[in-house]
Amino acid sequence: MWKVTNVYPRRARLHAGAFSLLLCGASWVHAQSPAPAASPPVPVDSTVLLRSGTVVVTRADYDAELLRVPDSHREAFGVDASRVDAMLGNLLVQKVLAAQAREAGIDRDPMIQRRIANETDKLLSAERMLVVEAEARREFDAQNTDARVREVYVQRKESLRTPEQVSVTHILFDSKKRSADEAMKLAQDARARIVAGEDMEALARALSDDPSARRNGGRIDYFAKERMDPAFARAAFAMVKVGEVSEPVVSRFGVHVIRLEGRKQSEIPPFEDVKGTLTDELRKTHVDRQRAEYVSGIRTDPKVYVNRDAVQALVVRPDAETIRKSIREATSTK
Repeated sequence: MWKVTNVYPRRARLHAGAFSLLLCGASWVHAQSPAPAASPPVPVDSTVLLRSGTVVVTRADYDAELLRVPDSHREAFGVDASRVDAMLGNLLVQKVLAAQAREAGIDRDPMIQRRIANETDKLLSAERMLVVEAEARREFDAQNTDARVREVYVQRKESLRTPEQVSVTHILFDSKKRSADEAMKLAQDARARIVAGEDMEALARALSDDPSARRNGGRIDYFAKERMDPAFARAAFAMVKVGEVSEPVVSRFGVHVIRLEGRKQSEIPPFEDVKGTLTDELRKTHVDRQRAEYVSGIRTDPKVYVNRDAVQALVVRPDAETIRKSIREATSTK
């Protein structure tokens, strides 16, 4: 298959809510800002990667298609040669089919031309929304200081509080593999061996029915009570001293022996630990609000003309017989 040298263009992508906001109402808060001047054109690489007759796939085609890949996956896309080959192959097929459509005159069909125009409008509107969002982010960063973020931190302190957490080591005897009595007996024997001084991690690797025990020796890192099976959590959080070993505990997974390894008390994280997260949340809220206001301004512009008669004519109102037929069909399938 063909091979290419991959370069990863970095661009912001349209926020997931942008198009949905184009379809729903929002309150207009400030006047719509004028559209900025167009950005200078981005240089494109016309290197030919594939050719089929007069149809070519260029590096610019590949770079443009790569923008459709989510930001979080784009930089790693070219690591897999098969993905690059697949994308290039799809582009070639698409271009060949498009060339055939033009030769057949399909592109001259008025409805096809309208659909092409609509797709162009979607792309341009998405790019315009990226500009609106970038402006909103810059506005936020220029106006918001550490003092503002700290004010929000003080207001939200309690909501930021982390729950009490414990860390444990456990051994599981699955009651689905054996009877409940057998699982309980195995757990009691294991506990006795641990209390007598045997290495619990070694026992977990040898005896536990939890598959992860082979890797971690039965150790479970710090967790909040809500994360675990209720019976398991009650037993884990009831222990007081590090090193304490529980009596056998019956959960929905089987019978456990649990040892307390550590405890973290509930606490409010220091400002510096959450400053970045709070700033990101505030910035996102600001951008979302600015986007909604901008779109609402377009939708509610008093200069917008609505041909209500023509719009109402688009709504299909079935006659009584059609409604009765639909009801009969729906009831007959039950």
